[in-house]
Amino acid sequence: MELLRLEHITKNFGKGDGKVAALRDISLKIDEGELVAIIGKSGSGKSTLLNVIGSLMRSDGGEYYYKNNKMDFSKERVATEFRKNKIGFIVQYFGLIDDKNVYQNVALPLKYQKRKKSEIRKKVTETLRYFEIESKIKAYPNQLSGGQKQRVAIARAVVKESEIILADEPTGALDEENGRNVMKVLKELNESGKTVIIVTHDNKIAGQCNRIIEIRDGEIVDENKK
Repeated sequence: MELLRLEHITKNFGKGDGKVAALRDISLKIDEGELVAIIGKSGSGKSTLLNVIGSLMRSDGGEYYYKNNKMDFSKERVATEFRKNKIGFIVQYFGLIDDKNVYQNVALPLKYQKRKKSEIRKKVTETLRYFEIESKIKAYPNQLSGGQKQRVAIARAVVKESEIILADEPTGALDEENGRNVMKVLKELNESGKTVIIVTHDNKIAGQCNRIIEIRDGEIVDENKK
């Protein structure tokens, strides 16, 4: 069943002679439960596309549909609610808050959703246990290894039961073994029903996904579905 549909999406940066087209007439459809890789060289527009999908960035033109409902992300309230309730973000350098411990970092999305303290405690503890990081619940980011940091970042992305997981180079700051472990977790999340979209330049990572979308100069140039 269709989850997301983008039609003729454009995004430009700069003005006049310095104007750069980051996305050029992008149209794509993503179904519920897909595991999708978006690949391309640096500057190809793949991260811009991920940010548009996640409503972090507003497109300059085109239409965005979620479950066949047209989304008006020009209204900040609509974009914020969509991010808060539907999207979990995972970024390359973890994005953890240094002066908050593991529990506080993972609890943040639930606080934004104004969940009860007892519910937050239960959800955070369960999620950290699932990702085998519960023993670090009181640790701060500078006390964690790279692999542990990324597990915490993934826990934060899914604790609010996000329907869509967007991962921007999630293994880029990790060694090979930790990278494999993170991909294992993302694949398990996908198998549990999450829609997972991964931006990567690593063909080994992309090869583990069900569909590969290649972007070059802001355009989709190839699509390969297994």
